[in-house]
Amino acid sequence: MSELRRSPAPKSPVELQLDGDEVLDVSTGQRHHPVEMAGQLKWVSALPGSGMPAHQYVVFGYPPPLPVQVLLTVIKARGYNAYFRGYPSPMRYVELADNMRYWRTVLNRTHMLNRCTLDSVEPPRRVDQGAKRIPWDGPPWAPYGSPWPPGYVEISPGEWVYRSNLDPRRGFECRGCAHRYWLSVPNRPCPRCGTVPRAPADI
Repeated sequence: MSELRRSPAPKSPVELQLDGDEVLDVSTGQRHHPVEMAGQLKWVSALPGSGMPAHQYVVFGYPPPLPVQVLLTVIKARGYNAYFRGYPSPMRYVELADNMRYWRTVLNRTHMLNRCTLDSVEPPRRVDQGAKRIPWDGPPWAPYGSPWPPGYVEISPGEWVYRSNLDPRRGFECRGCAHRYWLSVPNRPCPRCGTVPRAPADI
């Protein structure tokens, strides 16, 4: 859960531009509706825990698949810059007709397209409405005042880093089948056999 940030993207070989509510492929004249394109992607629900808001994501490489390119085009052309919770830099968001909010992030050089329902979390603070970075107590993705999750250590006042070898959630061993998985919350069942950790979790 290290800091999410924007990053320059390589130029796509497909030239797309926003035209009204659709995205136009300049070379072919074909039009794409962003919501329909979003429906073609295999979204993954983010694991809960540690104050991370409920959302979905798609990991992509370059060049991205066409649906991702279409949504990135809309985010760039029609989106707005905003701060979310304690992140030090703004990200770019857009809301579409499916009542979802979309944004792009990069985590450890992994490119992701994200989305969440508009009522799943408080809205980000828009730069064009005067929002600025604010001091934050706790992880930048979590509500103000939340504790840092296991695996994070404070190396200097206010500066926290993640140490995977100190995180008991990483590689948690199921007592039912010995499968190792990410224990995002203490009662997360094993994805292989369904065994629920004892309370408190067997860590």
